[in-house]
Amino acid sequence: MIKKFFEEFKQFISKGNVLDMAVGVIIGGAFSTIVTSLTDNIIKPLINLIGGANVKGIIHLPKDQVIDYGSFLSAVINFLIMAFVIFCIVKAVNKAMALGKKEEKPAAPTTKICPYCKSEINIEATRCPHCTSVLEEKEKTPAQKTAEAIIMILPLLCGCIAMAEYVILPNNSRNSKPWSYVWVLGAAMCIYLVCFIVSLIRRARGEKQFYERLRYKAPRYAALFIFLAVYDYLTLKTGTLTQPFVPCMNYIINAFLVDYKMLADCTLNTLKLLFIGYSIGVTLGLITGIACGYSKKARYWLDPIIKFLGPIPTSTWIPIIMVVATSLFGGAVFIIALGSWFAVTVASLTGISNVGKEYFEAARTLGATNRQLVLHVAIPHAMPSILQGCTQAMSSSCVAIMIAEMLGVKSGLGWYMTWQTGWASYDKSFAALFVICFIFTLVTNGLERIKRYLLRWQNGAEK
Repeated sequence: MIKKFFEEFKQFISKGNVLDMAVGVIIGGAFSTIVTSLTDNIIKPLINLIGGANVKGIIHLPKDQVIDYGSFLSAVINFLIMAFVIFCIVKAVNKAMALGKKEEKPAAPTTKICPYCKSEINIEATRCPHCTSVLEEKEKTPAQKTAEAIIMILPLLCGCIAMAEYVILPNNSRNSKPWSYVWVLGAAMCIYLVCFIVSLIRRARGEKQFYERLRYKAPRYAALFIFLAVYDYLTLKTGTLTQPFVPCMNYIINAFLVDYKMLADCTLNTLKLLFIGYSIGVTLGLITGIACGYSKKARYWLDPIIKFLGPIPTSTWIPIIMVVATSLFGGAVFIIALGSWFAVTVASLTGISNVGKEYFEAARTLGATNRQLVLHVAIPHAMPSILQGCTQAMSSSCVAIMIAEMLGVKSGLGWYMTWQTGWASYDKSFAALFVICFIFTLVTNGLERIKRYLLRWQNGAEK
């Protein structure tokens, strides 16, 4: 015990702060002698030499008591004079000591704050590692700026080429109402020109997103105008693609303008049939896919059915549906739903099966029930696969709906194409075909937007 006590005492007295304090006390005592000598032997005589401060003032009180406020004021004034003199001396000494030192520059900052998520990031970062936002771009070279300007005006140049090809080159066949195509081309070019001007204005204000999107799509628009010029040259100008079996763009536009009411009605009926079948197929696909992926018992019974029904082509079901279905509309819905069901089932099953066991074990440790394991662990982890299956199901539905509308439905774009082809109205068939392409492009883009929104946490993580 005694040995331990002396060891602790030895550690205490040998600590740096004790030694530093002792040195400070010794140096402070020695320095106080210098300060006392400076004030008593140098500063005070100089102050007395110039008169100092000697204020006289006494107040007499009863019982021979006196308030000598003059002495108090003299002491205050002398203190202020003394403090001012010492201040001047210290300032002069500090200034003299600073003459030989170089002024230290403040250290350059190494971090900055992301303006979007307010996270602290490296000062040289051009993209935030937390929210993946683009912070700043490198200055583009003159060659890059020239190339970008050419790309942005390329759709207008290609549109002018398509317009010149249609107007200047002679026609190989009769072309009634020739100005419809010109108006459509002109309207498309004007829309792009307005978007281009708006993007430049917003870019000047610091909003670059719209400009970047237009810059990304500009080559596609240019290619579209070139395609229209080549198609018109092969049909109307040279007859390489024989009319009326392959009508020119002006014929197709005129057919749309003549029969747009029926096309609109057929489009609504097609969308109705598409979304009913697609919704049923996706719902059933999610149920069977999640059940098979999570439960071994469900997979044991459903897996043979999936493998048997899935690979069968949609068109092979038509004879069976014609006999079994109580209504042709219900049969058409079944064909669309079947294709959607298989795509979503396989995608959901794959996504659920790929969830690591450690996630389920961690959730069970925290007290999760089977329902919570499915809703809060399995499905969120499999969401990318499920949404990919939904997108693939829409593509399958778009193909299946053309087959489904051949079962005898009384309205729809597929039915319209079959009907007009029977009357040799190929221009109207092509008009319906273009409407189908346009509608299904919008539907697919809508699904992609939903997918990007639900998987927005993946932004910046995709390769």
